[in-house]
Amino acid sequence: METRARTNELALMTFLSTVVMLFAAFTAAYLIRRTGADWHRVPMPGILVINTFVLLASSVTIECARRTKRSLWLTATTLLGLVFQAGQFFAWRSLAADGIFLPTHPHSAFLYMLTAVHGVHLLGGIGALAYVTTRKSGISLCATYWHFVDAVWLYLFLMLSVL
Repeated sequence: METRARTNELALMTFLSTVVMLFAAFTAAYLIRRTGADWHRVPMPGILVINTFVLLASSVTIECARRTKRSLWLTATTLLGLVFQAGQFFAWRSLAADGIFLPTHPHSAFLYMLTAVHGVHLLGGIGALAYVTTRKSGISLCATYWHFVDAVWLYLFLMLSVL
């Protein structure tokens, strides 16, 4: 059992390393592209600030799940993840209502693309939460992944808001 746990940890760390490289490549492209003459930042929808706090709250609930091994906390984390995803949808709708779409500006293209790629990773986390909730094992690995996805969101939110 110990060997399997170490193998799972290694697999997760390998996967997270590839995700770090993916977002590092996106960051490099973003930093290079923002030097263009046509670059200007798109105003970030206010819902994204609320979403950030929702995701931070989900880190608290997943940590409670890790420590107590109670599925109630996993369910709360899953619900917060779904609320975050709904918030992203409303952020996109807000952008569209303002006439800002993927091809509108270079910054809007990055905004849509980065939030979509992050959303896919968050959906993977929600799937992992569903799996862990039924099995009652793997909570620690799931929590590590969830905290990672939360940290990526904080990074993306700051990069898109400030740079």
